[in-house]
Amino acid sequence: MNHVEDASVWRYMDFTKYVDLISTQELFFCRSDKLGDPFEGSYSEKHFQRRLEEIRAQAKDFAREVPLYLFVGMGYRKYVYVSCWHTSEHESAALWRQYLKSDEGIAIQTTRSRLALATVGSSYPVWSVPVQYIDYDEDDPPIPTRMAAFRYKRKSFEHEKELRNIIYAEFEDGSGNRLQPPSESGIRLKVDLSQLIEVVYVAPTAPDWLWDLTARVSKTYGLVAPVIRSSLSGDASRFI
Repeated sequence: MNHVEDASVWRYMDFTKYVDLISTQELFFCRSDKLGDPFEGSYSEKHFQRRLEEIRAQAKDFAREVPLYLFVGMGYRKYVYVSCWHTSEHESAALWRQYLKSDEGIAIQTTRSRLALATVGSSYPVWSVPVQYIDYDEDDPPIPTRMAAFRYKRKSFEHEKELRNIIYAEFEDGSGNRLQPPSESGIRLKVDLSQLIEVVYVAPTAPDWLWDLTARVSKTYGLVAPVIRSSLSGDASRFI
C-alpha cells in the first residue's frame, strides 16, 4: 500500500447520523446542488469563456445553443452525489466546531484505501478524488469531462482538505430517454462497516455518558472498531 492510499481521512457528524450509519450500514451521498455551494460543478471564468468560444466556433445558432448549454450544465448537478471526507493525520479542532451543532458529536477515522474497499460491489460506481482548490477568476484547470468539474472548489474552502467520493447517477435509459434524478436530497449506498470505520472518536466536549452510549451502541451493531475519546479533550492543567 502506498502512502496516498494509506492517508487518514475523517468524517465528522452528530451522534444521530452515526447511529443511522451503523444501523443501516448505508453511507449518505448528498445531491451536489444541495451542498450549499453555488459553485459546485461549475467552471472557472477563464475555462467558461474558452468553452463559449469553442461553442461559437462550431454552433449553427450560437444565441440558441448557449442557453441550452447552461441549462444542461445546471441540471447535471442533480445527477451527481457526493460524500465529503477530510484528509489529515490528526483530528481537526476547527472541523469539530464547524460540523457539529452540539457536544454530541462523532468522528469516523479511516484511510483512503479502506474507504474505497467499503464501497466495492455497491449499486453505483464511486469515484474518489482529492479536491483541488482554485481561484475561479484567474485559474483555468484541466476539465476533460463534465464530471471533472466536481473535483474543484474555491480557495476559501482549502482548510477542508477534502477527499470527495462521487456518484454519477445515469439520467438516460438505454434508448436515450432522460430520466428523473433518483433522489431529491441524496443517495444511500450500502457499505462494509468493517472496512469503512477504523476508529470512532467521541467529540472533545462530549459528556461522559455519550462516550459510554457510543461504545454500547457500536457493540450492539457488531462494530469492532475501537471507540475512544477525542485526544483534544485532555487536561492541560498538569502542564501549567
